[in-house]
Amino acid sequence: MFCLGARALAVLSHSQSPVVSMTFLTLAMMGVFGAQGVFFAMIIEALSGVGNRLSLAAGLAIVTTCGNVGGFVGPYGIGLFVSAFGDFKFALLAVSMVFLSAALLVALCGRRMLGTAVLAASFRGAL
Repeated sequence: MFCLGARALAVLSHSQSPVVSMTFLTLAMMGVFGAQGVFFAMIIEALSGVGNRLSLAAGLAIVTTCGNVGGFVGPYGIGLFVSAFGDFKFALLAVSMVFLSAALLVALCGRRMLGTAVLAASFRGAL
């Protein structure tokens, strides 16, 4: 889903039509909000084996805090790109690159978690 958001923002950065811009902005937001459920499910799965519920709550609080800081710092970053390059296109491309890096991190962490789950299941089956 992050890849959908990244592609939509890349196309949006080159769009001149308001209808096309709104369509790709909608697709970008579908990619972002559609990926949140999977992202938080991965975090809960990774932190549920750590210990008690308090550690799970603390981990989710840290992730939520990082998201809130990003929501505060992000508009300043967009403003810096717009003032440095004089065009909103490069700011949208920068956000698109952030989405692509998020997709890469989710894919890498998901594969690692899947490998850990398969390994744990094989140990449970051997016992």
